[in-house]
Amino acid sequence: PVELRAGLGILDRRFGGSDAAAESARQSVSAGFRTRKIKAGAVRETEVLVERIRAVRAVIGPEVRLRIDANG
Repeated sequence: PVELRAGLGILDRRFGGSDAAAESARQSVSAGFRTRKIKAGAVRETEVLVERIRAVRAVIGPEVRLRIDANG
């Protein structure tokens, strides 16, 4: 089987912040995705990234994989 993942775009306040990220993650897990990816951005956004990761992890729980794409 091929596992698909759901992703959230680069950290940017126009995407709605941590609450929107958590809701998007909840929806993707409800749809059956077992891996979630968060795109990380510039170093200046580290605190925002940590906040977003915590919010997403709280919603998806420990069983869903969480990938951080830090190529930015």
